[in-house]
Amino acid sequence: MKATGEVIQVCDECDSLWSVGTVPNTTEYDIVEEFLMDRGLSPLWDEMEKVDRP
Repeated sequence: MKATGEVIQVCDECDSLWSVGTVPNTTEYDIVEEFLMDRGLSPLWDEMEKVDRP
Protein backbone atom coordinates (compact mmCIF):
# COMPACT_ATOMS: atom_id res chain seq x y z
CA MET A 1 0.00 0.00 0.00
CA LYS A 2 1.49 3.31 -1.03
CA ALA A 3 -0.08 5.36 1.77
CA THR A 4 0.43 2.94 4.67
CA GLY A 5 3.43 0.86 3.65
CA GLU A 6 1.48 -2.34 4.32
CA VAL A 7 2.34 -5.40 2.26
CA ILE A 8 -0.66 -7.46 1.23
CA GLN A 9 -1.45 -10.18 -1.26
CA VAL A 10 -4.41 -9.93 -3.63
CA CYS A 11 -6.08 -12.79 -5.49
CA ASP A 12 -6.02 -12.09 -9.24
CA GLU A 13 -9.31 -13.91 -9.75
CA CYS A 14 -11.59 -12.58 -7.00
CA ASP A 15 -9.82 -9.49 -5.55
CA SER A 16 -9.81 -10.97 -2.03
CA LEU A 17 -6.81 -9.92 -0.01
CA TRP A 18 -4.82 -10.89 3.04
CA SER A 19 -1.72 -9.79 4.88
CA VAL A 20 1.56 -11.39 3.91
CA GLY A 21 2.27 -14.28 6.28
CA THR A 22 -1.37 -15.09 7.06
CA VAL A 23 -3.56 -17.87 5.73
CA PRO A 24 -5.80 -16.54 2.93
CA ASN A 25 -9.03 -18.16 4.14
CA THR A 26 -8.83 -16.35 7.48
CA THR A 27 -8.66 -12.87 5.98
CA GLU A 28 -10.27 -9.98 7.81
CA TYR A 29 -11.05 -8.19 4.55
CA ASP A 30 -12.88 -9.82 1.70
CA ILE A 31 -12.32 -7.24 -1.01
CA VAL A 32 -9.78 -4.58 -1.87
CA GLU A 33 -12.27 -1.71 -1.80
CA GLU A 34 -13.33 -2.45 1.80
CA PHE A 35 -9.70 -2.65 2.91
CA LEU A 36 -8.90 0.72 1.33
CA MET A 37 -11.97 2.51 2.66
CA ASP A 38 -11.32 1.23 6.21
CA ARG A 39 -7.99 3.05 5.99
CA GLY A 40 -9.58 6.29 4.79
CA LEU A 41 -8.31 5.80 1.23
CA SER A 42 -10.24 5.98 -2.02
CA PRO A 43 -11.35 2.52 -3.19
CA LEU A 44 -9.17 2.61 -6.30
CA TRP A 45 -6.39 0.28 -7.36
CA ASP A 46 -4.02 3.25 -7.85
CA GLU A 47 -3.65 3.32 -4.05
CA MET A 48 -1.59 0.15 -4.41
CA GLU A 49 1.75 -0.63 -5.93
CA LYS A 50 2.59 -4.02 -7.41
CA VAL A 51 5.74 -5.51 -5.93
CA ASP A 52 7.23 -8.68 -7.34
CA ARG A 53 8.24 -11.23 -4.77
CA PRO A 54 11.88 -12.28 -4.65
